[in-house]
Amino acid sequence: MVVAEKPDAARQIAKALDSDSEMHGYHSSAYWVAHRKDVLYVVCPASGHLFTIEGESGKSGIYPVFDVFWARSKGRAAGHAGLFARLAKEASGFVVACDYDVEGEAIGYNVLKYACGVAPERAVRAKFSTLASEDILASFENLESRKEWPLAIAGRTRHVLDFVWGINLSRALSLSGLFSGRRYMNLSMGRVQGPTLNFVYERERERNLFVPLPYWQVSAEGTKDGAAVRLLYEKEPTNGREAEAVKEETERKYGSVEEMKEERFGEPPPPAFNLGMLQKEAFRMFGFSPAATLALAESLYLKALISYPRTSSEQLPASIGYAKILSRLGEHAAYGGLVGDLTGRTPRQGKQSDAAHPAIFPTGLRPAGLDGRESKLYDLVVRRFLAAFSRPAVKLRTSLSVRNNGHLFRASGVRLLVQGYLKIYRFGGESKDVSLGEFQKGDEVFFGSVEVLSKFTQPPFRYNAGSLLARMEKEDIGTKATRAEIISTLEKRGYVEGRSMEMTDLGMVVIEAVKGFYPDILSVGFTRSLEQDLERMDQDAASAGRTVVAGAREMLKALDEFEKNRGVLGPMIGAGYGSAARKKSALGACPVCRKGELLIIRSRTSGKRFVGCSNYSSDGCRASAPLPQRGGIRKAGASCKGCGWPVVNVFFARGRPWRLCLNVACPSKRKKLPVEGKHAEQYKKRNA
Repeated sequence: MVVAEKPDAARQIAKALDSDSEMHGYHSSAYWVAHRKDVLYVVCPASGHLFTIEGESGKSGIYPVFDVFWARSKGRAAGHAGLFARLAKEASGFVVACDYDVEGEAIGYNVLKYACGVAPERAVRAKFSTLASEDILASFENLESRKEWPLAIAGRTRHVLDFVWGINLSRALSLSGLFSGRRYMNLSMGRVQGPTLNFVYERERERNLFVPLPYWQVSAEGTKDGAAVRLLYEKEPTNGREAEAVKEETERKYGSVEEMKEERFGEPPPPAFNLGMLQKEAFRMFGFSPAATLALAESLYLKALISYPRTSSEQLPASIGYAKILSRLGEHAAYGGLVGDLTGRTPRQGKQSDAAHPAIFPTGLRPAGLDGRESKLYDLVVRRFLAAFSRPAVKLRTSLSVRNNGHLFRASGVRLLVQGYLKIYRFGGESKDVSLGEFQKGDEVFFGSVEVLSKFTQPPFRYNAGSLLARMEKEDIGTKATRAEIISTLEKRGYVEGRSMEMTDLGMVVIEAVKGFYPDILSVGFTRSLEQDLERMDQDAASAGRTVVAGAREMLKALDEFEKNRGVLGPMIGAGYGSAARKKSALGACPVCRKGELLIIRSRTSGKRFVGCSNYSSDGCRASAPLPQRGGIRKAGASCKGCGWPVVNVFFARGRPWRLCLNVACPSKRKKLPVEGKHAEQYKKRNA
């Protein structure tokens, strides 16, 4: 029996083992049967984690929780686990062919131990970095026996630690509302989530405390025989008067070129992507969130188009078969003209490595049936791979110095001489060529116009998904597989919002509450030390218990402080949560009473949501409107041109969002209503 991680991977494995392999069904689960060299392989997918960590059931209002255990996941996991149990009885051997990383090892280990009821030591391991048939077959020709599963132990330990931290901190925060007279609040905090949110908080504080300072620049347009150049005064004037004095002394006067320097330099090609670099580049280029990029990359991997994406490596070993991949890509219309010059070359290697997988590379198989986002990411991966084999780009850097009446002005420019890798990988962001070759030392330059620019220093930029991911990598918290999920969680919980990740009132309150009572939860140092302990576990699996105990002790200290201060913590978080909830439900000013706000309200009797005015209880404003009962509601920040009511966007899991005027009697809607038929009367009454 072969344990695969996902159905698509199981199908690819079975197809590689036997081109005539057959799919079979068992209730709602599927598996594949393949024959190869007198061996019958049954390839069965786990479809993710069949078993997860849970705490004692029926006590959701109690913490601390340390009595945890592995339990079958909810949903379709029961059917999958039953299939494994049934097939395991007839199996003479077991092959774990899940993704070769911490999560994949943990999935395979748990399936063997809990679903199949066999000792994991009985299984052998198939290791591959792509789902191309030749790589799968090579792994099955070189199966590894296992007496120990250190990566699986590390993965299981990480799940225990994350669950213990997450459930206890989240319950402490969520239940704090009960102590302030509010109902249960759905809040979360974790050992990696806390420090990550604190990065956003500290940046927001920097922005709030930032005091803009004035500064001045003097810019001149210099010309010589029709050639023009923009020059900048080398000093920063201390005040406006000094800047105006420089302008007066240089404008409409001639200066002399004091120095003209040219320097050729090579710009080496970038190495192939690791996951973090792919996520950051996809965000910069296409606006894909890190989580979206990971999902798209995994889809391309399961279609056997790229190698395993969850890698830290920027290196391409010769064992992947450069010549074969380049030859395949050369047959594609989009890349055929780019491959010819790369044959026989070795790729540029980056600094980072990964013991499990190489950098992300295309298999060279011809893509088919990709959607727009998948096509963009696939093209990005292919071009980055090809660029690694390319020659450096050659550029010319020029610097110019012009002195006018004792004042020195400078200009600089860069011009591309040889495209090199930029012929293949030129994805925006590159500067325009600037040539200063028309000017030579000793030339007279006329300063036709001199401009004084009055400016103010700017606050530091807020984090976006790409820069926050980079900060997490720099601080070495989270893993290549979990960082994107952490960032998505901050958005889902309402702690940050927008592309620029602006901190919400709720996020500010939660962080300030934690900082005030136990700031160590937000410590990068403690989180990093736990991460390093988990990473070392592949050499020392016996340290798992010590790591869990260390994390539990720290958690108890935090919970003890929360318990001591719950009288202050509860009202503090409760007020912030209420303010955030009201802000989230507010859709715009009421067009009827013009005093209140239109809010999303849920009926206590029917449970259905609708729109009502906040002035209903005080002034009796009866403005109301129905809402779709499914989908997410967000205000569009605009009013309807036809009636003045607020406009909202309704988001669904699939398909385009609706843009909806809240007013059912809006004239723009009335034009589209049927005037005949069985529904005509009810439409007319409703919109009278």
